[in-house]
Amino acid sequence: MADALKPFHKIDEDIDTLAIAIEDFTDRLQSFVERERTFTRDASHELRTPLAVLSGSIDLLRQMESFSEKGDKVVVRMRQTIVDMASLLETLLMLAREDDGKLESVSININELLQNVIADTKGAFDHSDTEVKVINHAQFEVTAPNKVLNILFTNLLKNAMHHGQGAPVTVSVERSCVTISDRGPGMSEDMIRKAFQPFYRGVSDDKGHGLGLSIVHRLCQRFAWQISMKSESGEGTSVSVTFPNSKEV
Repeated sequence: MADALKPFHKIDEDIDTLAIAIEDFTDRLQSFVERERTFTRDASHELRTPLAVLSGSIDLLRQMESFSEKGDKVVVRMRQTIVDMASLLETLLMLAREDDGKLESVSININELLQNVIADTKGAFDHSDTEVKVINHAQFEVTAPNKVLNILFTNLLKNAMHHGQGAPVTVSVERSCVTISDRGPGMSEDMIRKAFQPFYRGVSDDKGHGLGLSIVHRLCQRFAWQISMKSESGEGTSVSVTFPNSKEV
């Protein structure tokens, strides 16, 4: 009888060992996530102050000194980079807060929001010469944190303007969906597969951080929005975001 029970004792021991291993792995994973979240939050806080100092110093320098055309372009580029980094830090800080309850959700008219985001993005990131054509086939509202939608569309617009290399950008609003298209060099299938990976830059000399599309992807995952990308080499790229719980207006 005792011999007959041995296989069952062995199974119980294996299950106990597996359960302990899973629990240990879960604890280590949670610890790792918490460390990453804490580092992102603390690093973002610490870097905001020097960036603010640099931004103010550059603005003061432009008021005090006269530069050659070439020198002025360098100062503008520095100012643009600081604005870009500040925006990135603010986004990382927001993503480090896992509790979405701290972000107030309100009903937002997407068509009106896009007009404001376009104006702000063109001014802040020195794309004032880039034409942005808005096509409103529909109007709808989304209940979400205003800051999240601003971050999402700012990153998509900035990405389209950058890769469009000055060519017009089209923003098309369909029922529950926004599509932002550029006329840049386009992307291969392999590049599309990697586009949402952190720090991936499709062009070797691309001076971006490689985080814009990754951040957009993470936001869509968190708020259950659907994102897709279409591209053709030499024809440009389109990124679409669909909001399942939107409401027509």
